[in-house]
Amino acid sequence: MSCFFRNEDGSLVARSTPSNPTYDLTKRKVIQYINYADGTDTVEGHGTHVSGTVAGALIGTDLTFINYNGHASGAKIAFFDMEDSKHPENGLAYPAIDEFFNCAYSAGAKLHSNSWGGAFNAYDEDTLKMDGYLVDHQDFLAVFAAGNEGNEGYYSIGDPAVSKNILTVGASMNKNNEIGDLAFFSSLGPTFDSRIKPDVVAPGYFTYSARSDGDSAETCQILEMAGTSMATPCVSGTAAQVRQYFATYNPTFNTGCSYTYGSTNLQLSTSTCNSNSNPRGATIKALLVHSGEKMDSYLTGDYETKEPNAPLSNPPDMYQGFGRVSLQNILPYPGIEDILKIHVVEATIGSLNEFSAKVQIGDSTRPFKASLVYMDPQNSVMSTKMVINNLDLIVEDPFGNTYYGNNLAGDDINNVEQVVVYTPTSGTGEW
Repeated sequence: MSCFFRNEDGSLVARSTPSNPTYDLTKRKVIQYINYADGTDTVEGHGTHVSGTVAGALIGTDLTFINYNGHASGAKIAFFDMEDSKHPENGLAYPAIDEFFNCAYSAGAKLHSNSWGGAFNAYDEDTLKMDGYLVDHQDFLAVFAAGNEGNEGYYSIGDPAVSKNILTVGASMNKNNEIGDLAFFSSLGPTFDSRIKPDVVAPGYFTYSARSDGDSAETCQILEMAGTSMATPCVSGTAAQVRQYFATYNPTFNTGCSYTYGSTNLQLSTSTCNSNSNPRGATIKALLVHSGEKMDSYLTGDYETKEPNAPLSNPPDMYQGFGRVSLQNILPYPGIEDILKIHVVEATIGSLNEFSAKVQIGDSTRPFKASLVYMDPQNSVMSTKMVINNLDLIVEDPFGNTYYGNNLAGDDINNVEQVVVYTPTSGTGEW
């Protein structure tokens, strides 16, 4: 086993099945292994690599690869083995969606990272059931790779990445001077019903992470790989950091984060963010979307693509979604980010109701941003518009200007909306 996952005593977590999943919290890193395929990985395997990016953590005194720990190196992993490593041509195997997600959920997982998918820009029954699961399990979020069909141009997002409720991740370049460029292969939106996808992007070309040596007992190597598969665990690990922020938030030294919760039909309460130690999946998705940095360009290089090199405008769009995930845009923390203020609202809203909040702009050098995300009920495969409930985001400034979510008045197709005012005027009244 790789040094990024190995237990100190060399033991392995017991293999179990979807019908009878088990887990062992005493294990250092992998606490659950669902053996739905063959119980191992290939040499230089995909599963080892993406798991390392999410939560790998080096063991031992040799710190050669310490900089390649995962984004959430303190987290533990519930792993689902989907591929027969000796017969990859057979494709991936997984049970019914409820059973698939329930394995990890039963072990305590609130985030589910998925570096797999198809190339069909449409809903199938499994994608529908994913929507339903995220509605029924409000504290759970599934993250999926957008796909690597970007050379095919628009509408290249596949299934289940087209799901309205999951968080869909595209890939950016990695090098410092190219971090603002979208990778040529990153699948593009929109979805078949014109929704914005991907939701966000993250580095995925190339990414160094743990290298599998197949059945070798012990190994400690790294490997570079490319794809939206590599970008997805970056975002999943970052999502774990966001959850941890709420779990460990200390209002005695940090007043930059506030939290409102309840039902607009009853009574809303406002507190500090430590009141939200188990945030909803929609909240985590909203914060990651809210963190987005504008990308500079779609970079095709020498590759043949349907869409040419192009500069990118302010998000959202069908290339970058709402931008590249960046935690510095959402998490106030003393000594690192002292000026930023963020207010999180988790509310249940009834039919024909509204929620409103008033804010003061204290720093006109930074954009004002508002984001709305909600989990929408499962629809039908036959539907031509997947969103059922329509919530709209509207911002009014002190001068009577009105801004609409996604720059579209009455957007009734997206359950993710955002307003950004890039140069707000400070100190002139309530927004």
